Amino acid sequence: MRTAAPFLYCLLLFSGFIFCPATSSAQTSLLSLEELANEEVYTKLQAAIRDSTKALVLSLKGDSLTQYPQELRHLRRLQVLDLSLNPLEELPAAIARHPDLQVLDLWGCGLKRLPKEIGRLQHLRYLYLDYNQLETLPREINQLQKLEVLDLEGNQLTRFDTAWCRWERLEVLDLEGNQLTQLPPQIAQLKRLKTLDLSGNQLDSLPQRLAELERLEYLYLDRNRLQSLPADLGNMRDLKFVYLANNRFRELPKGLETLQNVEILDLSGNQLSSLQLNWQQLKRLHTLKLQQNKLTELPTELLQLPDLETLDLSGNQLSYLPDDLSAWKTLKELNIRGNPLSDKRKEPTQESASASGDESELGRIRQQLPQTQVKF
Repeated sequence: MRTAAPFLYCLLLFSGFIFCPATSSAQTSLLSLEELANEEVYTKLQAAIRDSTKALVLSLKGDSLTQYPQELRHLRRLQVLDLSLNPLEELPAAIARHPDLQVLDLWGCGLKRLPKEIGRLQHLRYLYLDYNQLETLPREINQLQKLEVLDLEGNQLTRFDTAWCRWERLEVLDLEGNQLTQLPPQIAQLKRLKTLDLSGNQLDSLPQRLAELERLEYLYLDRNRLQSLPADLGNMRDLKFVYLANNRFRELPKGLETLQNVEILDLSGNQLSSLQLNWQQLKRLHTLKLQQNKLTELPTELLQLPDLETLDLSGNQLSYLPDDLSAWKTLKELNIRGNPLSDKRKEPTQESASASGDESELGRIRQQLPQTQVKF
């Protein structure tokens, strides 16, 4: 979920998933992220050392560092440290010399392990460890009780430790592209979680208690081995974005229609042959991705989705679309490429045929959806 935004801007926005927190307690000298965004960003270590009393933000991103700079010991007041894209391979215990760190970015450093001393960074709130070579995390990491964002994308983790479920303030957890095969039921303890990315793992089932994450808004489960979802999905009332692409669903997961606030639903790349669901419940759905399945027909209920704007049906086995496509008044984009659409209409009427001058199914679609961008 990385972006190409500049360093601090990326920290503040993080694809829209990080929200500006309240100002820190008056008992400490910690700044809020809004305040840190106005601080000078030092990009040279020696310059930061010269201004050690006021250097709070240091970015040494991509400086070809092969070792953790020992000179960093002079910067005790650091609150933001970016060492990303340096081939460090190891993070020393000396990281604990920066007790005021709130943001630590170690993206793409080739790290194979973390020191247990990382648990002493009691003010750490944003920890980026994506694209390293971590197979495990030290148990001391559960001492980071102020942690709000943890990015572990692109590592080699095989186990979701139950100790991680103690991060009571965690809002974003990114585990994309690891080797997880299961989740513990205790994940339900992450009550503040808003974004959970588990895409690109080896999950074939999910704990039923996952549905207890009632504040969750973004759920990424694509590229796993899932055939079903937890039954009580309706508990997740804030869920808006659901990504289930490239799993093993043969039918729509039960309870999906209870997600009445979902806006984007991606079911592409599965094995769906039908779409039996109470679609009318999904009144806020504006993007539906169903490409690369085995669909032979569409339910007419899809025509009744009041906010649907984007529908991708490419790469299925559709010969016809439902009658009266003009009911899709909000539809802006329709992709039907790679379907064996019939040369003749299923039941062409004399009126519609003469109006379009074309009795093919494609002609009917063009006629009934004049304002929609259709990809044939």
